[in-house]
Amino acid sequence: MSRSLLIAIFIGLFVFPSSAQIPGLKGRTGYFKMPASMGDSDVVSKTVVFKIKADYIDFIIGGNINHSDIQALLIAINGKIKRKHADDDDGAHGMGSQSATINPLSLIFEITYLDNFTLEQVVNQLYSSNIVQYAEPLYIPKLLYTPNDPVAVNQYYLTNINAYGAWDITKGDTNVVIGIVDTGVDILHPDLANNIKHNYNDPIDGVDNDGDGYIDNFSGWDLGENDNNPAPKVGNQHGTWVTGCAAATPDNGKGGAGVGFNIKVLPVKIANAGGYLVNAYDGVLYAVAHGCKIINTSWGTDGGYSQYCQEIVNYVHSKGCIWVAAAGNSNNQNLFYPASYDNVVSVGGTDQNDQKWLFNSSNGSNYNGSVDLSAPAKAIVTAYGTDQFINIGGGTSFASPQIAAAAALVLSEFPAYTADQVVALLKATTDNINGIAFNAPYVGKLGTGRLNVYRALTESGFPYVQPYAVRATYGAISAGQSIDLWVDMLNALSPSAAVTATISTTNPYINIGVATASYGAMATLEKKSSVAPFSITVDNNMVYNELVSFSVQITDGTHTWNEQ
Repeated sequence: MSRSLLIAIFIGLFVFPSSAQIPGLKGRTGYFKMPASMGDSDVVSKTVVFKIKADYIDFIIGGNINHSDIQALLIAINGKIKRKHADDDDGAHGMGSQSATINPLSLIFEITYLDNFTLEQVVNQLYSSNIVQYAEPLYIPKLLYTPNDPVAVNQYYLTNINAYGAWDITKGDTNVVIGIVDTGVDILHPDLANNIKHNYNDPIDGVDNDGDGYIDNFSGWDLGENDNNPAPKVGNQHGTWVTGCAAATPDNGKGGAGVGFNIKVLPVKIANAGGYLVNAYDGVLYAVAHGCKIINTSWGTDGGYSQYCQEIVNYVHSKGCIWVAAAGNSNNQNLFYPASYDNVVSVGGTDQNDQKWLFNSSNGSNYNGSVDLSAPAKAIVTAYGTDQFINIGGGTSFASPQIAAAAALVLSEFPAYTADQVVALLKATTDNINGIAFNAPYVGKLGTGRLNVYRALTESGFPYVQPYAVRATYGAISAGQSIDLWVDMLNALSPSAAVTATISTTNPYINIGVATASYGAMATLEKKSSVAPFSITVDNNMVYNELVSFSVQITDGTHTWNEQ
């Protein structure tokens, strides 16, 4: 599965910030610099996550790394180390099978420290050991919503996305579960209670009956405060609002209806007592480990790309799960994470008239090439309080669960479909909103269009070719260097005729030598590399550590797909 692929490479030149070395230790200081957009409230204080290279796996002893550079660093900063996803051969929290291969998450560690060193100093010292593949701060995502005064209005979005027509086809399989990874869910809300997924293998009796490491996780789990009550704190109902969009119970004589109809949700609370989303990505892993095939994350970070988080995303995708995320509410073209990571479905927002959702100049749906598709985000009526169902305002937070629920309906109707196929079908069957005058500035930046669940359930017989991997001659690229670039393609749906692809970029320091590549005909679910690679050259004036985005136009002569 790929959302509209961000074909991105880091230009491998290092700038050397002014942060000093840690006293008593040797090493370069220029591997990492904090993003300018990140402040103290955007990261976990005095905490660094890093991954060691697989060649050094023998240095791992339980939850420690028996390497002189790592041990010297821990002493110098008064630090502690732990294995981030430990004690499981195939993933965190009891996931997976007894695989003989190394799980990449098992090589990830976390350091917390007490002394007054900057995150830049600690990260750069870790890089200096030469055993580290990457090191970075732990970024804290933010919630995405714009509340206004509650006004009772109809759920227009169910009509816009043709949910009523979809429910004539399927009302959803109760065995398909969406993980709502958020601030918590009011599992007693009368419009949500019937669609909460319960773990009958671990009833509430004070015993971990299913042996998964969580006592009495009957109705989800609170990772933020480590208990079995996933209900939100007073005044932090975001997760309840999100859940109402996806899974409010229909036909119960109260409230409204969620897009998923009979689909179940698993509440995973990731907020701590202060409301900070400190266990966001661990929450996603918990949801995957406990049977969720679809994950909704209506939160994120503006900037702050994380290799660690991308690795978590890739792992979730490898488990056959669909990760859906809100594209952001800043009304700009910035990349927003996790929505802009590869293998995440990025959801933009629209209004009642299928125009890009806009509240004011600084508040509205983000728009960029990583957005996959859009759904209504304005004047959303959903679950509220302990028993209400009202208009809570707008935000891509509430567009995202509509897509997650639509994916659940498609998976219910087509249980043999892979995650890639479900996402491709949703993207291929959207309603085109490019012809709306208001959307003219956003063409190509709101995904393939606005969700139409009925079309996704009833239309077929067409291919859908998209990038799924990017490979380059080198990992880090220097100014003045020429490289070959392979963009591997996946045809998720029906067989395709001969495929060609053409890349382009607006970056003035990238010169494209060979812009077009051929792939030949592609069968359903076939992955192919091009016959010959693309070719690019980096200008000598290239900016250090630049993230370069490419657009790619793919065609088989009949169908055309534009990805970025």
